[in-house]
Amino acid sequence: MKMRKTILNPFLFGLFIIIGCSDVTKMQANNYYVSSAGRKAEFDNLYGKYLGDKIFDVNSITFNPGDTVRFYGSITDEVIGNPGIGTHSRPIVFMGIGPQDGRAVIEGVALSNTKNVEFLNFEAASPIIQIRTVNTSPDSVRFVKFRNCYLHDGIQGIAITIPTASDITFENTVIDRMDQDGILLSDGAGDRFSFIGGSISNTGKVNPGWHVHGCYASGGSGHLFDGVEFENNVGGYSISIRRGGITIRNCTFIGYYTGINNNNEDEITGINHYTGSRARNQYYRLYRNWFAGCRVAIYQGGFLNNGHDLGCEDPGNAWAIFNNTFVNTLINFGETTDNLKAPAYYDIYLFNNVFVNTKVVVADANANKTHELSSNEWSGTSSLYSNK
Repeated sequence: MKMRKTILNPFLFGLFIIIGCSDVTKMQANNYYVSSAGRKAEFDNLYGKYLGDKIFDVNSITFNPGDTVRFYGSITDEVIGNPGIGTHSRPIVFMGIGPQDGRAVIEGVALSNTKNVEFLNFEAASPIIQIRTVNTSPDSVRFVKFRNCYLHDGIQGIAITIPTASDITFENTVIDRMDQDGILLSDGAGDRFSFIGGSISNTGKVNPGWHVHGCYASGGSGHLFDGVEFENNVGGYSISIRRGGITIRNCTFIGYYTGINNNNEDEITGINHYTGSRARNQYYRLYRNWFAGCRVAIYQGGFLNNGHDLGCEDPGNAWAIFNNTFVNTLINFGETTDNLKAPAYYDIYLFNNVFVNTKVVVADANANKTHELSSNEWSGTSSLYSNK
């Protein structure tokens, strides 16, 4: 049997080596730091290349997937801009390392074109909208995570305002003492905003002449609030809903100025005219929450249709409210002078809840809708009313 000799062309062999090295270089993660205290030998050894003492020094660079930039001190010369485009497995990471309870102090963050980026351990107290998307951007802001942030004493804590901003998550973030909303998901906001853990309190410090809320959830759908503490959301509600497709679970609503309301803006077409995603025939899912002392725990208001908001009378949406506890409060699915008999157009299910000294008002449903209360526990002066 003859053996065939294979002779590798030296040129091709060299080319393979060059390509391989190039790929390794592109995949290499880099470490940087920026510090208001200036360059330190200790930081050089721990955190990599020193970029400077200003956010300007960071904003002048577009980072690569896997890169990490650490921030130390109070660095407030300008807001942080777009870090670059990371990947799902290799996000770009911006990380505060102190000295404020492990957080670095920044002015804020303004994003217009970035993906797969994480922000960890930051504090902002500037009198602005502290974390926001850029209103005029046509580009995507997607798969962005914020963890362990402390936002306080601004105009708004968070504002998501463009339909291309979606899949944005906040974990263990505290929002406190905002002049207006803690979170604004404007009419044009994208889908799947999540706020997990943390708290939203003492919002609505300044009356701007319109309602403000702990979270004004006006745009997008598929949103999640999980394990959030709400308290003292003056000027509106803790969560003011405008579209179906929202889950609220494991949250606490404590005190007079808390609660949830809904004024529908889902279009009759079934298509969100900002995002092109689904509207109508969706859900408001509330479970394992605690409401205590709220002036109104849940209220169904009328639909909004004014040429700008295109809400319809019958969105086909359903309330699923189960395994919650309500103490010294009111649930109002009744007819009021300003809700245009709206509750009759919704399926409403209240299952396995505990009502303590709580008034529950549920109007009659339209012929093609269902209002059902089942397996609830009533104690104290709790009562059920049906008004027409």
